[in-house]
Amino acid sequence: MAQQAINFDPATGDDTSGALRKLDNNVNDHETRIVAVKATADGAAGTAATAGTAANTANTALTATGWSAAVAPQINSIDGVNRSAIYRFIATTPGALPTNQAYGTLITLSYSASDYTQLATSVTNNEMAFRFYRGAGGGWNAWNRVWHSGNTTVDANLFIKKAN
Repeated sequence: MAQQAINFDPATGDDTSGALRKLDNNVNDHETRIVAVKATADGAAGTAATAGTAANTANTALTATGWSAAVAPQINSIDGVNRSAIYRFIATTPGALPTNQAYGTLITLSYSASDYTQLATSVTNNEMAFRFYRGAGGGWNAWNRVWHSGNTTVDANLFIKKAN
């Protein structure tokens, strides 16, 4: 199978599940290729061990960035992320935490070597926020709170209001 490129374009790119599916297919393709090369070089002996080593290497990389971990790794600083990964944060995590969020999960996606986005979701309330980092433009922007049916109400005039 040919390698599947993950499209990070904000307008037309792959969603998270599509990107992870492509990543999984690429890892499986690499495992197949490694087994084939090993079998050709050494005969049939040892091919299972080679496939296991490739799978363990890929799983270690995915786990380190939170993509396949049962529990996302705790982030050292919410402002210090410079790669695509999934983390968890707590009230004492250094950096600018999202409004109304003391404990939650954080998805950071790299657009380039110096531009990132973050999406934070709380595990203690109904809050979600996002922000972006522009390396050329001065760092992290402020968190933007996501308004939704869980933290807003609609009045008789159909105006959206902040829920109490």
